Amino acid sequence: MPPRPIAILDPSNAKGELIAACRNQGLPDPIFQSESGGPGHAPWFRTVVLLGAHELGTGEGRSKRDAERAASLEALKAIATPAEPQAVQAIQEKPQQEPARQDTPVRRWPIYADVLKEALLVAHERSDNGTLPQVAREAAELYRLLLGELGYSAETP
Repeated sequence: MPPRPIAILDPSNAKGELIAACRNQGLPDPIFQSESGGPGHAPWFRTVVLLGAHELGTGEGRSKRDAERAASLEALKAIATPAEPQAVQAIQEKPQQEPARQDTPVRRWPIYADVLKEALLVAHERSDNGTLPQVAREAAELYRLLLGELGYSAETP
């Protein structure tokens, strides 16, 4: 599939433009890694944009948003005129997600804050000054049972 031309419609929303450009080209969503430093009155932020294992851009700014914007603009330029076209092509051809292994299915429990809160409260009340690991185990068991009542069958993680 040939890549579609990239036009930056709104530089102030470079992060959104980058995500849209990646999706339009069949690429995975970019990953934004930020770090910060400096004193409270003069902070600085640095953001790196990754696409797969490839660094597409970096940016710095006085706010996280400014750093992400600068990194996104650099990444948009890299996608529009890749120095290594085979790298972008390799990312495009790579499956978005590897199929789950049949021998070890991974299932995550959904998080229902109110249900979890109630499970923790009940487990704490039942514990009679039990230790944190005891309360956690009891709460996890209650949460699993409550999820079952809500129609979700969760195996013990």
